[in-house]
Amino acid sequence: MLIQGAVLFAGLPMLVHLLVRLVELRGVGLPLDRAWPDACWSRVAGGFQFVVGCVLVHLACLYLVPVLVGWWIGLDALKETEPVLASIYSALLMIVQWVLTCGLILGYVVLRARGRMAALGLTSRRLPRAVWEGLKTLLAAMPAVIIALFAGAYVYLLVFHEEPAVHEVLEAVQRTDDTGMRVAFFVLAGLVIPLFEELFYRGIILTSLLRTGSAPLAIVVSAAFFGIVHLPVPHSVPALMILGLALGYAYYRTRSLWAPVAMHAAFNVYNLALTVGAPFLVDRLNAQ
Repeated sequence: MLIQGAVLFAGLPMLVHLLVRLVELRGVGLPLDRAWPDACWSRVAGGFQFVVGCVLVHLACLYLVPVLVGWWIGLDALKETEPVLASIYSALLMIVQWVLTCGLILGYVVLRARGRMAALGLTSRRLPRAVWEGLKTLLAAMPAVIIALFAGAYVYLLVFHEEPAVHEVLEAVQRTDDTGMRVAFFVLAGLVIPLFEELFYRGIILTSLLRTGSAPLAIVVSAAFFGIVHLPVPHSVPALMILGLALGYAYYRTRSLWAPVAMHAAFNVYNLALTVGAPFLVDRLNAQ
């Protein structure tokens, strides 16, 4: 609670400043340099039809890869005997399905639509500025994300009369005392998976929706999809939709995928660190 309170205190002034700026701009504002149509791939890989196709490919890989590979390695049985190790395998399977999803879609974009990967802004020149802008946007969004997360958990408790579920990765981090396992979770869930998720949700989905001509609508739709796919942890969906709005806004403003990647990684590492450090802080406070 102390850490979350500090984040709320630090982020609220930035959130107010960001909202005032959006009102003054009467929209999300123009990118920091040049316009989106100059950077995106052709309309062959843009619009709602292409996005629907991407979602279908994503869902197919999302369910087929874990089911088939999980059955082959006996993942269900492993969850009963070695839950922490099973979570490691689940994270690796998630990476596999993301590589397959992004590889298939981006392969089509490059070959069929003659897309330019530079459109995503993944260049070393853009890295420092985009990361800085992204982290500032994340800090501004965190108060709203934290409030929505607590509100969602409270509503879930009122409706279902039980504590809301915890993400399996966070639960596994709580269960293990092995330093190597925790490092593995921080690397996989905190750094690798955010890269692929942003490549899909912002790099592919949002970039394609931006070709429809309405940046606010594109950002809202991509954020809604980002939240809905996290339904296995239902109380977190509203908070993640708000986070998705911030991620999409940062991507649009900086025209670089480095911004949402840095934000997503920082958000995941924050939650992992909070999960690991909270029990320690509670013990120290109780000891005093």
